[in-house]
Amino acid sequence: MTPGEAQRQITEALAQVGFRHLEDRGLVYVGAVAMDTRPIRLEFSIPCLAFSRIPRVRLTHRAEDLPGIWAHIEDEDFLCFAAPGTLILSHHDPGGSVLLALEWVHATLRRILGPDGRRDVAAEFPQHWRSNTPIHVALPPDTPEGMASILMLPRQGAKAMSVLTRGLPSGGHDGGAMGQLSRPVAAHAWIGRTDHELNLGPPGVPQNLRQFLDWVEGIDQGLVERLSAAAARHFFKEDVHLFVLGPNGCIGVQLLLPRLWQQAASTKQFWSSRIVQGAERIEVIRLRGVRMDVEHAVTRNLPGRPSLSARLIVLVGCGSIGSHLARLLIQCGAGFGGGRLVLLDMDTLATGNLGRHWLGAAHIGSGKAAALASELERFAPGVAVQGIGEDAMDRLGLLSRADLLIDATGEEGLSRALNRELVERRPTSPDAIFVWLVGQGAAAQALYVASNAEGRGCLDCCFPFGSRPAVLRENATLDAVPAACGEADFMPYGVAAPAMAAGLAAAMALEWAGGGVQPSFRTLRVDHSATNSVPDTDVMARTDCPTCGAAAP
Repeated sequence: MTPGEAQRQITEALAQVGFRHLEDRGLVYVGAVAMDTRPIRLEFSIPCLAFSRIPRVRLTHRAEDLPGIWAHIEDEDFLCFAAPGTLILSHHDPGGSVLLALEWVHATLRRILGPDGRRDVAAEFPQHWRSNTPIHVALPPDTPEGMASILMLPRQGAKAMSVLTRGLPSGGHDGGAMGQLSRPVAAHAWIGRTDHELNLGPPGVPQNLRQFLDWVEGIDQGLVERLSAAAARHFFKEDVHLFVLGPNGCIGVQLLLPRLWQQAASTKQFWSSRIVQGAERIEVIRLRGVRMDVEHAVTRNLPGRPSLSARLIVLVGCGSIGSHLARLLIQCGAGFGGGRLVLLDMDTLATGNLGRHWLGAAHIGSGKAAALASELERFAPGVAVQGIGEDAMDRLGLLSRADLLIDATGEEGLSRALNRELVERRPTSPDAIFVWLVGQGAAAQALYVASNAEGRGCLDCCFPFGSRPAVLRENATLDAVPAACGEADFMPYGVAAPAMAAGLAAAMALEWAGGGVQPSFRTLRVDHSATNSVPDTDVMARTDCPTCGAAAP
C-alpha cells in the first residue's frame, strides 16, 4: 500500500466519526469524542504510517472540557490512552487502525470521568504535581520525619541529578540503590510524613507557599503546622525545601523568597515571621520525587511477588553459568534487606573464559569468586556479597546455614557430592537448585531439591549413574575439546547457553521465594538440531536411588 493510499483510508475513516484533516500540518486531525455529559475536543496525530508508534491525542480545549486535575492527562494536555506495547495497530488496515485507537481513547475518557478517575489520580500522583524538576528519593518509604540533605550528582550526557538523602552513621550519605554517596551537601530539606494518600483537586497545583499549605491541610491537617514550623525554625538565609512523603509518592516545593526579604533577614525572628505571615507572597518551584530506594529497585518488577532479599543464598560455581546467575540473583533482591549472597569458586579467570563469562578482561588472573563479588558491588552498590575462593566441600558448615543453595558448577562429581550432603542432612539442610548445560551447550537443565523430602527426588533420582541425558539426540556429541597439558578439557559453546541456564535458575529461585517450585525438573533447548523435546516434570524419589531411596514412597 502506498503512503498516499494509506492516508486516504485514514482520512475517510476519521471523517466518518467527525474528524477533519488539517492538511497543512501533515497527518493531524481534529474532532470530538462524545461522552455522556459533554463532548471532549481532540487533536489526533499520526507520527508513523507504519504504526510503529501509536497516534498521539491532545485535548485541545482542556480548560473548558476537562477543567481541574484528571488522571491519564500528561504535560501539554496529551492523553495517555495506551501503555507501550498494549495497543498493536496494523499498517495493512490504516483506516481500521485509527478507529481502533479512537475506541481506546473513548474507553480512557470514560474511565477518567467515572468513579475510578480519582483513584487513578492518586495511583499516578507524582506526575500530576506538574513539575519539571525531578528529585531522586534515596530514602526508604518508612523514613522518619525530619531534616534531610540534597546532593547533586554529575551524570554523563545529562544534567546533574538531585538526590534527597540523609547522612549515614558510618559517613557519607544513603544513596539507596546507588549505595553510599560521598558528595558535599548542596542544600537542606525537611520531610513531613503522612499516612493519607496524596491527591489533587481544585484549585490544582500550588503556585505559592500559602496554596501549598492549603493543599497539605486538605491531605493531613496535622502536617500543616509541622511544615510551617520547619520552614520557620530549621532554615535561615538559605534555600528552603519542604517535602511531603505519603504512601503513594513524595513531592515537594522549593520556596522562592523575595530577594528583599533575604537581604533584610538579619535575625532568625524576622525570617520566621516572614515565612509564617507572608506565605502568599512566596512563590514555589514544585519538586517531583522519583523513587531510588533499594526496595523499589528490587520489587518494582516483581509486583505482588516475594524477592530474594533477607535470605542467605550460597552460589557454588562462578563460571559461565554462575557469573551470569549471580547478577540475576542480585537483581532479584539477593544481598539486600539484611540478606547475603555468598559466592564459592576456587578457579581463576582465564582469557579463554571471556567469550562466555560475565566478567571482562580486566579480571584475567583474578579469583572468579572475589572478582565477581567486586564487580557486583560496582553493579549494585550496597549489596551484601562475599566471594570465597575455596572448595565448597570444605565449607559445608556455611552451606548448611544457607536458606537456598544453588550449584552452577556443572561438575557432575561435585554436584553429586553436594546432593548427598543435602539429602543426609534433611530436614535441616537448605533447599537447593542444581543447574547445568547438556552437551556442547545444546540444552540447559535445572532441578530443585527440597530439604523436606515428602517423596520428592534428588539429583541421583533424576540421573542414574552412567545414563545419557534423554534430551540429547543420538547424533549429538558429548565430547569435550582437549586442552593443553595442565588445563582441563572443556565443552565449547557460546554465551547464549549459560545465559539461558542462568535465567532458568533465577526463575526457579524466585518461585522458591514464593513458596514452591513446580515442576522441579526443567529443560530449555538451546540447539534444537541436537536435542529432543523433554517435558518438564516433578522428580519423585526412586526406591533404587543410592542416595535417597529410603525416602521413596
